[in-house]
Amino acid sequence: MIGFAFMAVELILMQQYTLLVGPSVYSIAAILIALLISSGLGSKFSQGFDPKIIFTAIIGWLILDIMLFRSFIWLFGDWGQNLRILMTMLLVAPLGFFMGMPFPKGVKQIGPLVDWGFAVNGAASVLGSTLTILVVVNYGFNIGLILAMLIYGSAFFLLKSNDFS
Repeated sequence: MIGFAFMAVELILMQQYTLLVGPSVYSIAAILIALLISSGLGSKFSQGFDPKIIFTAIIGWLILDIMLFRSFIWLFGDWGQNLRILMTMLLVAPLGFFMGMPFPKGVKQIGPLVDWGFAVNGAASVLGSTLTILVVVNYGFNIGLILAMLIYGSAFFLLKSNDFS
């Protein structure tokens, strides 16, 4: 679920922020750089955070994105491209920080099954990216982000029900 949801959010943000940044190559680069660096930092500091805080932050940030993204286009749309790219990275980095935390928490708990965990996460990432594109093309960015929130919420409840925290 974590791999699926991460890919869903990543792909949607790449496409969505093209509306703010401009050419998709810049949007993709900005989102990838911001998410890779911030989620790596989130992974490093994940043990210091309670899962409830982590998943609440992710879902809360996605709700804010759904509610405020159109405002960002109006607020920052007249800025130069370099500033819009920087603003994109600043807006995405806190989300990426928290999105980097669930996977290491899960890996810590599965012990000797870690190889299977990586395999399942990889398969879920591929499946997640494909299904996300289908959802977004048919229903839009917001529905795709709501789907990602539901998956992250389900991952939280599975984490808590299996006492993986």
